[in-house]
Order: sequence, then C-alpha cells, then structure tokens
Amino acid sequence: MKWRVYYADGEALDGEGAPDIPLGRCFQVQIIVQEDRDHGRQLVHFADYYLWRLDLGRWIGVQGDLSAMMALTTDAKQISCVLWGSMMAPYDWAKIQQKANSDPGFPEKTAQRKFDAVRR
Repeated sequence: MKWRVYYADGEALDGEGAPDIPLGRCFQVQIIVQEDRDHGRQLVHFADYYLWRLDLGRWIGVQGDLSAMMALTTDAKQISCVLWGSMMAPYDWAKIQQKANSDPGFPEKTAQRKFDAVRR
C-alpha cells in the first residue's frame, strides 16, 4: 500500500508497504494519506501517535498518552513503526490538509469515512 506522511514543517515523506522512516522524521506528523481500496484514499489525522500495523498493512492513528497507546497495542509484534503527532495552528494545519486531500499521487476519494469530516 502506498502512503505519504505530511509534517508540520510542510515536508512530506513517501513510502510503499511497511515503512523504514529515519528517526529524525518520526516526529511532528500532521496527516498520513494512504490508499484505501474501499474509499480511494484515507487521511489519518488528529492523532497523538501513528502506528504501522503489519497485520492490517496500513497506518492507524491513536489518541491519548503513551500508556493509552501501549494499551491499544496488545500485540506489539504487529507494529513495525511509531510516529509522533504534534499540535499546530489551525490555519497552518488546514493548508496541509488541503495538500493531502488533493494529492495527485493517490486515487480520488470515493466516499467519506467516519473521521474524515473537517473539525471546526
């Protein structure tokens, strides 16, 4: 599965399949866009942590402190990468979201998922 990580500094990192992300790029994640066979593309955002699940072959977002993240990861063998999210000004975040929503490297979105609505 193809994916792209968007960071607070405006940079992006591309990948396909299980990630191999340098330690210096594991922080300040804002949005991850990934292919979704049911909906074209999926944006994973509003998370404190982003986990690559080997069993799912995709990124998932986790909200809460580190102990909450650990409680949700009952099978650590299925996690190959953890990224950390960060807060930023809503206006700046909206610019990143616009890039992710219109990213030409991913299929068009064919339907909304539960957490895809823009929060105001």
